[in-house]
Amino acid sequence: MTDAITAAPLAIPDNDMNISMSQEYSRSENEIAYYEEGGRLIRITARSAVNKGKSWRTRRVFYAGKGVQYLKLVSRYTESRDLAQFVKHPEYEGGVIPDPSLESESIEHEEFKSAFRKGVSVRLRIILPGKQESDVFKVWILNSELEYEFGHQGKDYRVDARIKIVDDNGFTDRFGTVLGIEICKSHKVPARKKKDLFAFGLPTVEIFVPKELLSPNIQSAEDENKYRERVREYVSNNVLDADFIATPYTEFASDILKAKRSYKAKFEDSQRAITDLKSNSESLRSELVRAGAELKAAIGKASEIAHRLKSKTDEVERYSEKLAHAVNANKAFVGIEKKLQTFESKVRTYTYSFYIVIAISILSISTILTLPFFFPEEAKNWIVDWYKMMTGLRKMFE
Repeated sequence: MTDAITAAPLAIPDNDMNISMSQEYSRSENEIAYYEEGGRLIRITARSAVNKGKSWRTRRVFYAGKGVQYLKLVSRYTESRDLAQFVKHPEYEGGVIPDPSLESESIEHEEFKSAFRKGVSVRLRIILPGKQESDVFKVWILNSELEYEFGHQGKDYRVDARIKIVDDNGFTDRFGTVLGIEICKSHKVPARKKKDLFAFGLPTVEIFVPKELLSPNIQSAEDENKYRERVREYVSNNVLDADFIATPYTEFASDILKAKRSYKAKFEDSQRAITDLKSNSESLRSELVRAGAELKAAIGKASEIAHRLKSKTDEVERYSEKLAHAVNANKAFVGIEKKLQTFESKVRTYTYSFYIVIAISILSISTILTLPFFFPEEAKNWIVDWYKMMTGLRKMFE
């Protein structure tokens, strides 16, 4: 990387154009430099950088300008002289930086660290404690804090990134929703720092910068932007090997995991029971709807039958009335028939009597006509008797 930077001349803006790479470079506290934050370069004076504190200054790289070519700077403060300065970045002194404390200032380290940002999905291949095989966990970064600082038992600690995450396969069940990230370019995290992280209780993983992203050829801001995009694409699209350097409360976390799994199993059982109850409820509801439809149809048929029965009942009543009239008429007819029979009997009697009377009358007339010739006195008496008899017969007929 150093060779790539020194191979091409760097454009130093404004009044620094006459300063060569071999000369000492510094700026007064009233002059400005630029540092990156949130994907853009922000202007700042040397004094303002000092006022932000040593911890803030040592974690940042400053640039001499915002042009296509630029010079990397660091902020320095000389307390004895109360002097705030921007001086050349140590990497321009040549060679690979051997000191791990300076590794945070390499572009590989900074860009790889900043790739773990909010809203990114990351896949981590991790060998969990007590296991020989690695598991791949996919985590979604809800929030990210770069250069996270914390204190524990009077000591100050710092990790490259602290991310708040959610996952899809049990990682947060065991280790929680917060994970520390340590990025290593060429040196592993020292054992003392691992011990401190374990004491603090922050689950932390160590991730190495892959070889294909080491020593980028950067000569301009455009090159750096392209490199930044390469790093972010790599982090988002690849499985990253991550070694746990701090797994606090493993036994306790394992118990929590077992409890959560037990709860999850019971919850799933209850969900299945609820699903079964819903299914049975739907089945019963369907049967109820079907029974309701059948009942409605039966009520309709019963109503139709009741209507027909009423119609038949009305018809029976009409026939009953007709029958009653017929019976009454029959009774009247029987009375009339009896009267007719009596009348016929009387007529027959009267007819016979009439015939007898006619016969007697004819006989009497014949006698009357012939008797005076033979017995004049007796005929007279007989006529008187006959007249009386006829008078009696007439009264009888009356």
